[in-house]
This record gives sequence, C-alpha cells and structure tokens, in this order.
Amino acid sequence: MRIEIDTTIPIPAPGPDMVGNVYPVRGGFGARNGHMHVIISHFDKVQGYCRYSGYCTVTVDCDGEIVGANSYALHYFDSKVPMAKVDGLDNLALTMRSL
Repeated sequence: MRIEIDTTIPIPAPGPDMVGNVYPVRGGFGARNGHMHVIISHFDKVQGYCRYSGYCTVTVDCDGEIVGANSYALHYFDSKVPMAKVDGLDNLALTMRSL
C-alpha cells in the first residue's frame, strides 16, 4: 500500500470530520525525516464503565510509504493544524476473513 502525495490541489479548511487529515510528526526521527500522521479512523468506545475516544493513524514517510501506526486521544490533535487531506479514507471498507 502506498499513498501518493499530490501537491497541486489546494486543501480546504478542515471540517468536523478529521478522517483523512494529515499532520507533521513532531519530534525525534520522524520529524527530522519528514514523516506525517494520517488519520484513518475515529473511535468512541465504552468498555465496562470506561469511555475512550480517539483517532487511529498511519505514519507515512516523505515518499508516502507507511512506516508505522498509532492511536491518539481526541485532544492530541486539538491544537494542531492539518497540512493536507487524504481523499477517500471515509469510504474505505476492508473485509477480514478467517484463514
């Protein structure tokens, strides 16, 4: 899997749905080498009496290759400004099947 990086299309202001937003990695090896977080999903779960919400991300390098994956609490991206948007992630549907 690879994400093509298109630099010719201006990015509109983000709406309330953050899936597809791209943020620069802050700090460490990823920041020095141009890595980016791409939000691929939002989750809001309740287990027992504990509610947890956040975003799942993939980390891509400056060539668009996926080099990692993480999850972050909702507040992590509150003060950050997206640098790009990946189109089509909100309509992506994968199927898991038994082996």
